[in-house]
Amino acid sequence: MAHAKEPIPDCDKALASYQKSCLSLFYPSLIGFLATALGFSLSMAADFQMSVSRSLGVYLAARPLSGNAALSSAVSLAFAALIVVLFAFLALKAAKGKLWALIVASALYLGDFAYGIALIFPVYGRMGILDWSLALATHVVFLALFSLTFVKYVKLSRLFKKSRP
Repeated sequence: MAHAKEPIPDCDKALASYQKSCLSLFYPSLIGFLATALGFSLSMAADFQMSVSRSLGVYLAARPLSGNAALSSAVSLAFAALIVVLFAFLALKAAKGKLWALIVASALYLGDFAYGIALIFPVYGRMGILDWSLALATHVVFLALFSLTFVKYVKLSRLFKKSRP
């Protein structure tokens, strides 16, 4: 007797694809942390800001806390590390199927994107057009990956609903 093909393998493939896609939630914060760390160690130009954590580092380098540049660097790196931990937590929760984590991570990154757009205007501390374009392109790529993760979440939830008896 031939058995009908069960939809479970499709669900497994979709789940694996979705969970891999959830890693995209973590990468921008890691890039921001590395940009902050490299910015201090290599004394990169102050106009290379790319993210909120890097901008904090640039601000603190220009106006050290209590006149202490090392303390300012430590605070900036700690803030960037905290963001990495937050996004790692959100990525893990999203990979376990928590839609709220996907929404929170996307909203936070969208806020960082809006901040990045504002950096071109002199009111917020002018950023060079090339650096601004690179930051903008990077954010657009990751927002597209976040959107793809949402699409995979919806597809996966539909597959699970169909496979239930």
